[in-house]
Amino acid sequence: IVLIMMTLTVGNDIRSRKKEMSMYLVHGYTRKNLIQILGMEYALRFSPVLLISTISTIFVLWLENLGMDRFFSMEYKLLNMQFQPRTFVVGVVILIIVLIAALYNINEQLKKIDLLKEIKSEG
Repeated sequence: IVLIMMTLTVGNDIRSRKKEMSMYLVHGYTRKNLIQILGMEYALRFSPVLLISTISTIFVLWLENLGMDRFFSMEYKLLNMQFQPRTFVVGVVILIIVLIAALYNINEQLKKIDLLKEIKSEG
């Protein structure tokens, strides 16, 4: 669900920035330059999400372990929940997939920009 929502967010953001992208194209940037710039922009936007979700997951697991130690019997205390590094790797993989989908979406949106129409509507 996060993957789909982030991809839709990128698509909507690029569609709303058509005039900005057309101005960059008029000033000599290539589509490849814009894809690189926007890809880096979205990587910088989405990376803190991964960090915050990792920190919040570790905190929730710590709270669960604390609660089980204090309020449950000995059998439940054996269920010690820990944050596994592979969980972080899964988050990184999801982030990479979102960025690849975002780059594809950016490329498709840039192909649809009609420079003449966008520049005329700017006036």
